[in-house]
Amino acid sequence: MIQDLLQPDESSLPKDAAALSEFINNATAPTGKQWSIPPQDSKFSIFLRSQASNHPSSALTAKIREVRPKIPEENIWGRRTPVKLRASMERKWWAETLRKLLPPIPQNEWNRLRDLATGQMPLEKVPPRRSTATPKPLDWRENDAKVLEYMKFPAKIDWTDVKEVVFDPNRGLTVNQNTEDVDSKPRNMTNRMRRRFYADVWNITSTMSQDEATKKWTVQWGGEKSKTFSGAISVPSASDAELFEGLGTLQEAKIKRENRDGNRPKRERMSA
Repeated sequence: MIQDLLQPDESSLPKDAAALSEFINNATAPTGKQWSIPPQDSKFSIFLRSQASNHPSSALTAKIREVRPKIPEENIWGRRTPVKLRASMERKWWAETLRKLLPPIPQNEWNRLRDLATGQMPLEKVPPRRSTATPKPLDWRENDAKVLEYMKFPAKIDWTDVKEVVFDPNRGLTVNQNTEDVDSKPRNMTNRMRRRFYADVWNITSTMSQDEATKKWTVQWGGEKSKTFSGAISVPSASDAELFEGLGTLQEAKIKRENRDGNRPKRERMSA
């Protein structure tokens, strides 16, 4: 996805044979640099500025602080910054930027993720859990070896695969394996929990589209998993409205309190 984001725009490509020949004649020799700083109006720079100004709240990566590498024109001696130092600063900027970058996905995939997160698309049925495998009983040689090791070092070894050691009159000491898995308990994965998981992914996902007429790029980011984080105020249900019926709104209570405090006579201070 990063490679698709770094592809040059159609506007930067030659339009006709004359523009192509001019581009070939004015082409400079390769400088050996693998990564060059993209222009300000390129697709990559536009997306980088959008991510820097719209950092997702669910992102595990740090926020992008510098959309362009800060390379001084002169060093401390007043001389022009050396070429190798400039290349080193550019490589460091590329490494930090690509580590924090959240590249966009196609529009159809972003729309599907949005519908799954907001509940507009029904969720698929959760596949049933596989049955736990039954462990193979230990051979008498393996059993004796585990018993001997258990008796020698009972506190130094992590016995996660041994449940207990019991005494069998016919076989002697026998090792019972631990077949319980930490995550073996079935979880009640409701549709609400699944939608919240989809919303976490949708929050850090973006899509990018270009207007056919103006050739301008538009970046669209996913929303929050809760309407409260987005600034939306929830509407109380009928049962909640009946519970607080007759109390009025907060604004009415504030005006009533201010009027009551204004009409209350002020106490005079007693002189010392």
